[in-house]
Amino acid sequence: MHATPVTKLLVGRVRSVQSKVGQSDSWSNPETKSSGTSTILRVSHSGGKACHLVRHQIVAGRPPPRDYRLTWCRTSTGEWKIKS
Repeated sequence: MHATPVTKLLVGRVRSVQSKVGQSDSWSNPETKSSGTSTILRVSHSGGKACHLVRHQIVAGRPPPRDYRLTWCRTSTGEWKIKS
């Protein structure tokens, strides 16, 4: 997967949010008038890897927010990747 600015942002949110269901982390960028929140919806294991279902709500410039639900799993090297 190519690392786009949005991908880097989402990975950063997963890394910064603690592994507790309901835990959220927010961010904002005044220059772009963008903001968002990432919330862990579920913590699980798949193939021996820790995984998180995370809801990313992003407002890019103006409402309405976009809602992304992605499952991220931690690889053996410690990286978080979107589960395919």
